[in-house]
Amino acid sequence: MKIILKHLLNNIKEKMFRTALILVVLASTTAIFIINFDLTQNLIGMYSEMYEGMLGDSDISITGSPEKGTMVFEEQDIELKDTKVLKKTGVFTVGGELGKDNKLSIVGVNLESFQKMISISYIDEIKAVDFKDNKAIISRKFADNQKLELGDGFEITVSGEEHKLEVGAIADSKGAFLSETSGSIVIIPIATANAYYSQEDKINCLYVDVDESEEELNEIVKGISDNNEDYEISKVSNSIVLNSRITSISNSFTVCLVIILVISFYIIFSTFKVIIAERLPVMGTFRSVGATARQTNFIILLESVLYGVIGGAFGIAMGCIGLYVIADFMNTLKEYGIKTSVDYNIAHILMAYLLTIVIATVSASLNVIKARKFSTKEII
Repeated sequence: MKIILKHLLNNIKEKMFRTALILVVLASTTAIFIINFDLTQNLIGMYSEMYEGMLGDSDISITGSPEKGTMVFEEQDIELKDTKVLKKTGVFTVGGELGKDNKLSIVGVNLESFQKMISISYIDEIKAVDFKDNKAIISRKFADNQKLELGDGFEITVSGEEHKLEVGAIADSKGAFLSETSGSIVIIPIATANAYYSQEDKINCLYVDVDESEEELNEIVKGISDNNEDYEISKVSNSIVLNSRITSISNSFTVCLVIILVISFYIIFSTFKVIIAERLPVMGTFRSVGATARQTNFIILLESVLYGVIGGAFGIAMGCIGLYVIADFMNTLKEYGIKTSVDYNIAHILMAYLLTIVIATVSASLNVIKARKFSTKEII
C-alpha cells in the first residue's frame, strides 16, 4: 500500500498543471455553492434594516384616491372599528425644492405619534426637540450638503411659494431618513405642512400597526378596504418588497451555480478519463504483482477524494471572502449607515464542502467503472 500511495503522490506532483486545474475547478464550485446558499439571506438581512427603518412598525398604509376626491383627509375619516390597532400615525407629505436642483420630500408629522411608529436617531441625543411652527428636522447628510447647523435657517419652495424653515434637530441618516436614497427629506410639524396648502388637520397617508400576524394581514386589508371604499388600502410588507428586489439576484446565482456544476463535472470527468488512460499500464503492473482490482481502483478514488478535500478547503476560503465582497458591492446603503454584515452558515459551508468531494468522487467513479471491463492481461 505504501508503494501505491507513493505512486499516487508522485503523479500528483508530476502533473502540477492538471492538479492545479482540478483544484481551481473544485474550489470555484465550493465557492459558488456557499455564495448561492447564503447571499440571498444576507442581502435580505441588510435590506430588512433599511425597510424597518423607513417603514417602522407599519403594517398597513391608507392613502386617498385621486379618482374619488380623497387625496387629503382627516384621520377620523378612516373606519378601523373592527381592527386591533396598536398604534397609528398620519402624515402630510408634499413635494418641495431647495434651490433649483435639490428636490425635497417635506413630511408633516405629529412628532409624538410618528416617533412611536418610525424611529428618528438624533445625532446630539437631545432630550427635547424644538419642533413647532417653522422648525424642521433634517438628516446629517442634508445638513452636511447644505452646510447647515442647529438653529440655521433655510428657504424651501412649495408650489411656487417660498417658505422659511429653521433647523430644530439633526438626525442620523437612518430610520426615517433611510429613504433619502431617492431625495432629501425634511420633517416639519403637520400644521405647518397643512398651512402651505391652506389646510387644517389634514393628512394624505395613515400608517397603521395592527395586532395580527403577517398571514392575517390580507384579510385585515380586505376588511379595512370594505369599510373605506374611497381610499387606497395596502399592506406594508417588508417580505414582498425584499423578495422582489432579491429574487432576480438569487436567480442569477442559481443559473451560475448550475453552469459551474456542469462545467466542473465535465472538466473533472474528462481529466480523470485521461488520468486512468495514463495509469492503465501501471495498474496492470500492480495487478500482476498481486494487487487486486479493488486496490488499484481505490488509488484513483483516493486521488479524487484528495482533490475534493484540498479543492473544497480552498473553495471555502474563496466562498467566504467572495460572499463578503459581493454583499459589500451590492450594498448600496453604506452611506446611509447600513454596514455590510455577513453571517456565515456553518451547515451550508459543510454542505458545499461535501458536495464538492462528492462531485470529484463521482466523476472518478464513472471512469473507474468504465475501466473495469478490461482484464489484467488487456491492461498490461
